[in-house]
Amino acid sequence: MFFVVLNKNYPMKRYLFMLTIACFFTASLNAQVVGGTFDNLADMYEFEEWEDCIFKANRLSSRSKYENNPELYLYIAMSYLQISKDPGLSQLPEYRKAYDIALKNLVKAKKKDKEGEFFPDNNFVVEDMLKTGIPMMLRFSSEGKYSKASSYLRRFMRITDSQAFYYYNGSLAFYNSDKKTGYQVMDSIIPNLKSYVNKAKPEMKPIWADGTKLYFDYLLDDYSIDEAENIIEISTDLFPEDTAILKRSLIDFDALREEE
Repeated sequence: MFFVVLNKNYPMKRYLFMLTIACFFTASLNAQVVGGTFDNLADMYEFEEWEDCIFKANRLSSRSKYENNPELYLYIAMSYLQISKDPGLSQLPEYRKAYDIALKNLVKAKKKDKEGEFFPDNNFVVEDMLKTGIPMMLRFSSEGKYSKASSYLRRFMRITDSQAFYYYNGSLAFYNSDKKTGYQVMDSIIPNLKSYVNKAKPEMKPIWADGTKLYFDYLLDDYSIDEAENIIEISTDLFPEDTAILKRSLIDFDALREEE
C-alpha cells in the first residue's frame, strides 16, 4: 500500500504524478506471482498479453528443468482466468473452456508447491478463481446438473480447505447416488451448523444456504419430515433474507405427516 502525504507547498501536478506512479506500482505488484522469478512472464501478464504468457509458460513447463515449477502453472492459470473474463476472447472457440483450464492449472500449481514457496502467498489467485467459479457451480446445481457441480466442487476442494465446500459436497452426494457420504457429512456438520455459518466469510454464505436447501429438498423427497422441518427452522434464522428458504418454511409439515 502506498500513501502520498499532502503538503500545501507541493505542486498539485507533482502529487498527481506521484499518485499515478503509486497506483501503477501497486497494480504491478498484484499482477504477478508473489515470489516468482520469471520476469518475462510477469511482464506479459501485467501488460495483458495473456496468450503470449500461456504460450511461453507452456513451453517452459515442457522442459524437464521446469516441469515441476509451480510458478509456470500459476501464470497459465492466471492468464486463462483473465481470458475467461474477457468478453471478446472468451467467446472464441479455443477459449470456451478457459475457466476450466485455469482451474486445472491452479490445482496443478498447488500440487507441485510441495515446499510452500508459492502458497499461501499467492492465495489471491485462489480467491479470484473461486469468485468466478462459485456462481457457476451454484448455477449448475440449480439446473439439476449435480455431477457437473460436483466436478467443480472437487477441484475447489483441492485448492482451498473450507467447511462450506465440505458441507456442499455432502448435500450434493444425495443427488449423486452417494447417500453414505451425504449422511456422514451431515452428521458431522448439522450439530454445529449455526456456528459454522455465523463464522463464515460473506462470500461463502451462499454455499451454506444452497447446501441447506439441497439437503432440505432431499429430506422432503425422502419423507423425513421431522428432519426437514428441523433443518428449515434452523435455516430461517441463519438466512433470514433468502426467499427460497423462507418459501420452504411455509410448507405445512403436519399435513405432510398425515400423508405418510
